[in-house]
Amino acid sequence: MPRPRVSELSQRQAPKLRTSSSTSDLSHPNRLINTDRSSKLGVDRRSPRSGGAPPGQKKLGGRISDLESQLGQAQEELRLLKEQLANAKAVKEQAQDELHHNVKSKKPNPQALVEGPAYEADTIDRDEIPGDAQKETDVFEVPVEKIAVLKDEEAEKLVAKEDEINMLKARLYDMEKEHESLGKENERLKSQLNDAATEMSNVKANEDEMASKVSRMGEDLEESRAKTAHLKEKLEYVEEAKEALEAEMKKLRVQTKQWRKAADAAAAVLSREFERDRSRSAEKCFAGGLFDPNAEVGFLESPGVADDSDDGLGSGKRKSSGMKMFGELWKKRGQK
Repeated sequence: MPRPRVSELSQRQAPKLRTSSSTSDLSHPNRLINTDRSSKLGVDRRSPRSGGAPPGQKKLGGRISDLESQLGQAQEELRLLKEQLANAKAVKEQAQDELHHNVKSKKPNPQALVEGPAYEADTIDRDEIPGDAQKETDVFEVPVEKIAVLKDEEAEKLVAKEDEINMLKARLYDMEKEHESLGKENERLKSQLNDAATEMSNVKANEDEMASKVSRMGEDLEESRAKTAHLKEKLEYVEEAKEALEAEMKKLRVQTKQWRKAADAAAAVLSREFERDRSRSAEKCFAGGLFDPNAEVGFLESPGVADDSDDGLGSGKRKSSGMKMFGELWKKRGQK
């Protein structure tokens, strides 16, 4: 009878040990998954910074996008850590419940301990076999030792779980700090981006103003070009008029020279005729050595002029026109 009891106790304790070991084994894959994810996140976090960023505003925008992606990854990792921490706490509570349940279930019954010596006495009186009594005492000692062993194992598991929880809390604190620093960096870069945007807007406004000034200057240049072309046309017209006037002046100079020569010749002829007529009139006045006041004193005309006087009125008109012509020539000569 005692041997089946030992086998039953061992069979009852074996599944519980397996469940506790399975729960501890389940925590390890989570830890491995966490390390893998954290390592992947670290690689992903380093990979955008290693690449060459474009200059200027593109560089700032790329950095902001990298920080936003890193912030999202950090938030995801933080969520996973919180889930793992909750799972670890649940496993810890489950292990504590199992420990209390095992302690309660494996606690020896005082009635059985009291009945044990009586049963031993009955068996000794009945069978008189001392070896069976020793086996009965071993059967009651084995559960107590296994309970102590289970307590130690459960305590070690609880310590391991607590260590893992503390480690997860430390990592969670580090992730929160990193999340805060990334948020501050993101805000700083956003402020820089806003400053750059305002500066770009100011530069664009200045560019628009300069473009308007350049357009106005272009219009003024076109107007000046049109005025220059108009003035050039006027200058060409004036040059042509000047050339025409110079040609006319040359003609007038030639005519003036001709008229001057004719006037000089006419004046010479008239002066000779005047001297001749004066000498004749003087001879008439002093004819015979006496002065005759009734003698006609006048100018003798040239033969051509005398011939013209015979013609009457027509010759007078020609004389007057000739004298006018000579008068105009003398006036022009005096003006020059």
